[in-house]
Formats: sequence, C-alpha cells, structure tokens
Amino acid sequence: MLLTVTTTIRWDGILIEFAIIFAIVLLVALINVLKLKRCFKAYDSRDWKYIIKQKSSLKFISKSKKHYDDCMYLLAVANFELYNDKEFVSYIQKLKSNKFLGMQLYYKICCLIVNDINTAELSRLMQELSLLDAEVSKKGYKLCQLLFKVRFEEYVCSQEELEMLRQIQSDRIKKAFSL
Repeated sequence: MLLTVTTTIRWDGILIEFAIIFAIVLLVALINVLKLKRCFKAYDSRDWKYIIKQKSSLKFISKSKKHYDDCMYLLAVANFELYNDKEFVSYIQKLKSNKFLGMQLYYKICCLIVNDINTAELSRLMQELSLLDAEVSKKGYKLCQLLFKVRFEEYVCSQEELEMLRQIQSDRIKKAFSL
C-alpha cells in the first residue's frame, strides 16, 4: 500500500499573521516617532527630566541611523543641564555627525569652564571650535571665549557682553555665571 501525503498550505493564516506583524511594527514605529517629537518639545521647553525618563526609548530610537545623533544630543544636553557630567560626556562623545561638531565642542568647553577646569584639553577644544566655519560655531566660540575670560581671567563684561551672555540657552551656564 502506497501512502500519499498531501499538504495544504493555509495562505490565509499566513497572510493574517504577516499583517499582524506588519501592524505591530508600524505601531511601534509610530509610537517612537511620537516619543521623539515629544522629546524635542521637552527640549524646547527645557523639561530635562522628561528627556532623561525617555532614555531607554531614545536609545531604542537611536538604533535608526537617521535619528542617532538627535537622540544622543538630546540625552547629552539633558544630562548637562541636570549636572550629570559623567552621563553628559558619555553621550556627547557618541555624536558622529559633523552637523553637531560645533555644539559638541561648545558643550564640552562649557562643561569644563562651569566646573572651573582650565587644562590643555580646554585650550585644544577652544582651538578646534575656533576653526569651524558654521555660524553657530562662531557664535559658540565667542561665548566660550567670554566665559573663559570671566571665569579664569577675572574679566569684567561690558553691558553688551552681558546681554550676549544672557542670551545663552543653558540654565546651568547662566546659573554658574549668575546671569
């Protein structure tokens, strides 16, 4: 007696499973996009604690190369503002894009100046920042020069320079310089 086996593939079941998986992936992507947008809003409103609470989500979102530097930058700035310097340094070092180079140098310099650390590293970072052409980098360099003079050379600012310092976005820097 010859046994014949017939297999029936239930395509409808496979398609339903595929559709469910696809829907879940889309839902997760949508949730992450919304979380990232909320983190940018938190950045704009200086809600640093919210950004830190979203650390695991931001790390997950950062696996997308498109959003990697944005997520690392958000985490770096939030940690800087909350005086978590060790965490700040770890995230600021992770930035890869040249788009963030000026801000990366600016925040590293500010961290050293705010913490009263005048080293060869600070001089090297200032030199690097001075060589960048972007307008944001030039403005950051001017601010860092002024902060350096005030902190380490007992420089007294003019009214115009004080106004420039008051425009600094960082509450931590403003507090350190009583602005």
